[in-house]
Amino acid sequence: MVRHTGEKNFPCTFCDKRFVTKYLVRLHERVRHMGEQPFKCNFCSKTFFTSSAKSRHERIRHIRDLSYQCDQCTKRFNTKTCLNKHKFLHTGLKPFDCVICQINFARKAALRRHFDSVAHLIRANAILEIEGEH
Repeated sequence: MVRHTGEKNFPCTFCDKRFVTKYLVRLHERVRHMGEQPFKCNFCSKTFFTSSAKSRHERIRHIRDLSYQCDQCTKRFNTKTCLNKHKFLHTGLKPFDCVICQINFARKAALRRHFDSVAHLIRANAILEIEGEH
C-alpha cells in the first residue's frame, strides 16, 4: 500500500534520501555508498549499477539485436543512436565542422580524427603564427 501512496518511509543510513520500499533503500545503499554493482551480465563478467544498463550491454555486445532498421536502405542497427548516425549518410548532412580547415563531417568521431591529423595541425599552427605577428 505504501508504494501506491508514494510515502518514502525508508531512509538511507548514509545520506538524506528516502525510499518507498526497503528493497530500494538497500539497493541504493549498496550501489551508491558501498560501490556494489549488483547486476551481472549473463554472458560475461561485467557488472552494472542498474538492470537497464545491464540489459543494454547484453543487447549491444552479446545478443546483437538489430531491431532498428534504416527506412532508406536494408541496414539494421542495435541502437537508435547508431541508426540516427547512419542516417546522416543518406541525408548528406555534415553537422560537425572544423572552422580552421573549413571541412564538415557527418560524424563526431571523424572530426576528432581530423583534429589529430597533420594537415589540421599545420593549418592551426599557421593561424596561430599569423595571429601572433599582429
